[in-house]
Amino acid sequence: IAHDFQLPLNDVRMAIHLCTEGAAGPLTDKQQEILISAREKCDQLDKLAQSLLSLSTHKKKPLPIVESVNLSSIVSTLINDAKLETDKKKTPIIFKTPPYLTPLKANREEVKTILMSLLSNAVHYATPGTNIKVFLQEVDNKFIEFRVTNQGPLIPPEYREDIFKKNFKVPGQPKKRAG
Repeated sequence: IAHDFQLPLNDVRMAIHLCTEGAAGPLTDKQQEILISAREKCDQLDKLAQSLLSLSTHKKKPLPIVESVNLSSIVSTLINDAKLETDKKKTPIIFKTPPYLTPLKANREEVKTILMSLLSNAVHYATPGTNIKVFLQEVDNKFIEFRVTNQGPLIPPEYREDIFKKNFKVPGQPKKRAG
């Protein structure tokens, strides 16, 4: 929840920043003061969310509920949920639903959270005006491959092994996202 909270918070922070920089026109001194205060409140909320993320690493999770999961349906729903942001960035998501996939035995919410994170990052880091491609395929009747590609900044080779560590961020990136 804390990670999901940070995404819209960063959008609010960016809107405030654009206004204070005059992107929407000149501001009065009072408007500037109010927006600077609002930006500081966003920073406080971000620190709170970071603390919640830190606390979540110390709690034991309950046993997951395993059920039959339709990955095509989850991916389609997540793509639809991302439409507002992809339309804004002009980065359409290309996804062809596979004709058949064996249902996955897993915790639906955990799978959804993982796929949402991957798709959200692909949208966030995609170069505006480019396509995002989502690929879902059954491999050898044993595995289901999920792949998301975009055109954006590459992760340097020396950090690629670290990307699956909880809350990992490539050094030097802005603190906009939780990792």
